[in-house]
Amino acid sequence: MAESVLRALPDEFPTPEFALEPDGAIEMDWAAGRYRLFSLSVGPGSRLAYAWLDGSDKGHGVERFDGITLPTRIHDGIKTLVSNGHAGIRAA
Repeated sequence: MAESVLRALPDEFPTPEFALEPDGAIEMDWAAGRYRLFSLSVGPGSRLAYAWLDGSDKGHGVERFDGITLPTRIHDGIKTLVSNGHAGIRAA
């Protein structure tokens, strides 16, 4: 599943840093400073858990991944972080 997520990332997105989580999921992190980051947890199922921090603003959520297209909230969160925007994602 992590490989599918990587393939779904736009070419202009930098490669994330990787870590293995205690439950076996793969963590992908994009950091644009100490207080600006986006973290994505990829397990064996179709659910992607994410969290973000932008200064004192933070949030988290879960989105379904079809194996092809990155969910909009995750795409937009990474995009704004890596383009020096604000990482914040508002819940629907």
